[in-house]
Amino acid sequence: MEAMNRNKNDRNDARSLAQLIRSGWFKSVHIKSTESQEMRTLLAAREFLR
Repeated sequence: MEAMNRNKNDRNDARSLAQLIRSGWFKSVHIKSTESQEMRTLLAAREFLR
């Protein structure tokens, strides 16, 4: 967590994020496809307009 105490800039932000990932604070996630997101948006809009 030493990297989090430094001045805020892109390089230090990248180091902090890398340290957080190495420490296991974050897990990978699945991101839905663009087509799937668009379809969900259309279905939600259609439901809203009913």
